[in-house]
Amino acid sequence: MRYYLLTVIMAAFLSTTFGQAEKVQAMFVYNFIKYVEWPASSKSGNFVIGIYGNSSIYEELIKVAESKTAGSQPIVVKKIANAGEIADQHMLFIASNKSKELGDIVGIIGTKPTLIITESAGLIDKGAAINFVVIDNKQRFELKRENLSNKGLKISSELEKFAIMK
Repeated sequence: MRYYLLTVIMAAFLSTTFGQAEKVQAMFVYNFIKYVEWPASSKSGNFVIGIYGNSSIYEELIKVAESKTAGSQPIVVKKIANAGEIADQHMLFIASNKSKELGDIVGIIGTKPTLIITESAGLIDKGAAINFVVIDNKQRFELKRENLSNKGLKISSELEKFAIMK
């Protein structure tokens, strides 16, 4: 059942055009929660998604957080104004206007269990675990397993089937 649901959702998103990118990305982000396993120490309290930089994905994720949870954890979406505010997010979305700071951000996060998501070419090789790309006007995502495992995160093989593996 779980695999079927993922297949239906991802197929719908992959066929969505670029004009709806933020809505599609927000739904991808929510679905990533279901297919990434965080360590036990991260499974209590709020599930925090940080948004660093200017992106309307923030507003879309706020809508998602109003009606969804991450397992039993309430989802909190936090706008991050500067790199000094990056602390204990479960997920960190770095908007394209902040992508040049990825190296510093990876250093700040260290080995904390934070899933780093970006949206600019080449960032998967600079520390992002997931990077959104548009191919033939379809929203897709690159995934680098090593960048997840370095943070103590595990990815479902079901999700890997939909990713561009790097």
